[in-house]
Amino acid sequence: MLLIGCLPSDPGLRGATGVRLSNGEIVVRVRVCGEPRLVSSVQVASASDVDVVLWRIESQAGSLRDEFTVGETPTDFEQTTTLSEALRPGTNYYATAIEPNRALTLPGVTFDPAELASDVWLTSKGRKLSDEEFRRLDPC
Repeated sequence: MLLIGCLPSDPGLRGATGVRLSNGEIVVRVRVCGEPRLVSSVQVASASDVDVVLWRIESQAGSLRDEFTVGETPTDFEQTTTLSEALRPGTNYYATAIEPNRALTLPGVTFDPAELASDVWLTSKGRKLSDEEFRRLDPC
């Protein structure tokens, strides 16, 4: 018998990533599926070649933090790739994060800084959600 679809043992790509502007800075927020909701790394890459990482931070132990300002390094992370220049409007980028317990990349989000707003999150599913909607989003 052939089964088509996602089997219960297949974790798949669960979770969500969102980006928006806050005080002129690009902010990445992640929603991790499962407990604990740890994040081990966050990165921004070129959307045309995701192997070209422009900024990356990592937490060896994993962190419960879920919001990150691009270019800044929270105290529980170390910067492994320094953002060498500001992200340019009119250029597409790809933001994503990794969970330490599953070593899987969360669904990422492609964005152009010129199209970001401060009142909505552009999410990995291409939706625009308010802060409240994104906070209530079930990442599983």
